Amino acid sequence: MRGETTAGNGGLLSVRILLISNVFPPGFLGGYELGALDVARGLQRAGHEVRVLTSDYFPDDDNQMPELPAERVLQCTEPSRALIPVSLNLQRGLYMNSHNVRMLAQSVLRFSPDRVVCFNLLGLGVLGIIRYLVSAGLPPVIYLMDDIFKDLRNAAELRRRFLHVFGNLDFVKAADFVMMSANLAEQVETSLGMPVARKVIIPGWFNAGPAGENRPWTGNKANHIVRFVYASRVAPHKGIDLTVDAVRGVLERGRSDFVVDVFGAGDVTELLQAVTAYGIGDHLRYQGCPAKEELLLRYREYDAMLFPTREQEPFGFVVSEAAWARCIPVMTAGIGAGEWFLDNWDSLKISRTASDLTAAMLKLLAMPPAERDLMQRRAQRTASHHLQFDRAMGTIQEVIAQQSRERTGPSNTARTAELAIEVLDDMWGRISRV
Repeated sequence: MRGETTAGNGGLLSVRILLISNVFPPGFLGGYELGALDVARGLQRAGHEVRVLTSDYFPDDDNQMPELPAERVLQCTEPSRALIPVSLNLQRGLYMNSHNVRMLAQSVLRFSPDRVVCFNLLGLGVLGIIRYLVSAGLPPVIYLMDDIFKDLRNAAELRRRFLHVFGNLDFVKAADFVMMSANLAEQVETSLGMPVARKVIIPGWFNAGPAGENRPWTGNKANHIVRFVYASRVAPHKGIDLTVDAVRGVLERGRSDFVVDVFGAGDVTELLQAVTAYGIGDHLRYQGCPAKEELLLRYREYDAMLFPTREQEPFGFVVSEAAWARCIPVMTAGIGAGEWFLDNWDSLKISRTASDLTAAMLKLLAMPPAERDLMQRRAQRTASHHLQFDRAMGTIQEVIAQQSRERTGPSNTARTAELAIEVLDDMWGRISRV
């Protein structure tokens, strides 16, 4: 392949990689965007030329990361940003956005990438982008940290009209999929209505940093009280309401030798109002939204991580990060991260109820310090053996290396594919307006 040289990274040659994401840091919404940033930087360190194609979701992001060239020219029709009808938002965000196809075609022609890695395409016209890349001879690696196809389940008529013009979804089979968990893979296959043959599971990671920068805290954690941490979106789907109720439940059962520190952005005002109304401020404390690097270090101050998130959680990076810091994960059973941990061995798994979370907290409060310390060390060992970022990067590069298909034609293939898809888009638009 033109311009490729050995990068000394386990067989993957140095290549040009176009990375597509609906949102890309420095502004971010959650772990998906931060995960994309980790991968982009990891690929750069491995000797690859990386360029990012994304939206200007946060207007102040322009030119904030000069080490990662980014074109912020895509339209992202996320519901929180798009002042258009929901049906049109879905049509452009999931199925097709002609503007984004044009911008992608221009980027392909200018950059001439050897590989394309797609992260979160939701809001960009998911299927249109994948269809274009396959038609242009650049079947992508689709890196899924969430089910970007989930709306296919909820818009049967729109899906029928789309398939009437585009034929079927078989073009998706040309892509290689990276998924965070078997739980997520099952969700995606249900949404697509077909199995995904070429897929690999890469779990969410922690990044130990250079020279042991984020090495685990090894001193004695405060044994006079048990310290819990909640570090996620302050929102019901992540379980902040269950956390508040569990704190009340523990206090009602006569235990007050604990504290829960909450980190994160979101419904903070509602949280503080609940804390005041219930009089639990001595035991549930909001600690702000520090930078990720600071939070990774602070995990070492805590005994356990509370993560009563939704059952459909694809993974949960915070579990890997907390476990590395010898912080016992207390998490909803069945989520992606739970696939790597054993209940009552290196974690506690709960049903997503306040009563079960209360019981888990009481169990840790009653646990002898030596037994709690043993569980903490087991959690750290699990993270160290399976969830390090360097291990994930090795697998990511193997997936990219295995994608040996080269572009199927000269550079004008990209333009031809764009024009063909725009014709289909116009036909589909006419049908959808009927």
